[in-house]
Amino acid sequence: MQFCEVAQHLNDAVKPASNETRIQDFFRQTDLDYRLLAHFLLTLLPTTGKLRLCLDRTEWDFGRCQVNILLVTIGRGELQLPLYWELLDNRSGNSSAADRIA
Repeated sequence: MQFCEVAQHLNDAVKPASNETRIQDFFRQTDLDYRLLAHFLLTLLPTTGKLRLCLDRTEWDFGRCQVNILLVTIGRGELQLPLYWELLDNRSGNSSAADRIA
């Protein structure tokens, strides 16, 4: 979800650009406790049945800048929630076993 999409559904009395600025300010000024956030996200998952834990490394190219992300998700069916992500060193190719273990 992008901020501009969320901004469309907030305060109708102001322009979406103003809502988007408020969202950006919130994330700029707020330190998130990612462990607490992960715990909260887990409460959204079904309490019965098997869950799938996925470990993925993806590389995105933004012009000349390469972004490598190591991501852990959990879910069932089509619902997947990100639990943890980390930006890896800017090198191409697969992540190392040491990166995944860490």
